[in-house]
Amino acid sequence: MIPYLVLSSVLIALMGVVVIGRRTNGGQAFNLDQFRSQAPLAGVLPADHRPRREYHDLVAAYINADVFRAA
Repeated sequence: MIPYLVLSSVLIALMGVVVIGRRTNGGQAFNLDQFRSQAPLAGVLPADHRPRREYHDLVAAYINADVFRAA
């Protein structure tokens, strides 16, 4: 009896997740942008991602250079 209850509760929870996911995604089960070749590496990036990333890389290099000079 307990395994049946556990299995049915897991299935009900899974169906709830699917229903909520479809409501938040406009009725589609999947977003096609998830399946681009770069998606596992980058996800869906905003349009201004590259300049921000380059700025953060420069800031990180500058901070690391200061740390190594002080040591």
